[in-house]
Amino acid sequence: MPPPPSSPLSLLLPSPPSLSPPPLSPPSTPMAECPELQFTLDLKRLTGKIGHNSCYQVVPNFVPYSAADEAVCTSYFVDPSDKTPTAPDEYPFDCSLGCRKCEYKQGTQGFGCRSTAEVISKCSPPPVFWLDGEVGAAC
Repeated sequence: MPPPPSSPLSLLLPSPPSLSPPPLSPPSTPMAECPELQFTLDLKRLTGKIGHNSCYQVVPNFVPYSAADEAVCTSYFVDPSDKTPTAPDEYPFDCSLGCRKCEYKQGTQGFGCRSTAEVISKCSPPPVFWLDGEVGAAC
């Protein structure tokens, strides 16, 4: 038993070890290969028809506005969105053929879910730095 705190010996003795476990660290958030592809970890992937049609299957088109439909629609993205893979069984679903997020938009006959106009592609290669400090393009 350690001496009472007022004792001069208590200043020389180490304090007893803590019996409580160390605090748990929060789980780390998965990170995408590059920031522009972070949405691929946060949203659900759609595959299927290339172009604007893929998002239509998530929410019926030409309906009155619904916050619930908007939340469902914007929780998806389409990969691939730009081209049809030449070997679909070998496509890695990495946005190399372009990805598009789904958006809830108003059309002439009501609201619907469609893919955005912006095509997001696989990460750009980082620049190459030569020994003399010049920046060149990656091969």
